[in-house]
Amino acid sequence: MAIEGWLVAARKVEVPVPVPAPLPTIAHIAKASKVLNKSELARLIGLAPPRTFSARINNRTPLSREESVRLRDALHQRGVCLL
Repeated sequence: MAIEGWLVAARKVEVPVPVPAPLPTIAHIAKASKVLNKSELARLIGLAPPRTFSARINNRTPLSREESVRLRDALHQRGVCLL
């Protein structure tokens, strides 16, 4: 209820409302894979061994929603957002 009230008030006075970062997909990771440490990303989202993550990237195997959320959060903590 408090959040809803804040959103209404913010829109009335034209304060920008922050939006959550989009959930990263395997396609995002594949595009950025040359500059990302895939082993570290695998560790951060709980995938072991890291070669499993590399195989998923190569095969374009989708991430689960939970994996995407963990990945987004881990990247965000490090100041990275994949678009």
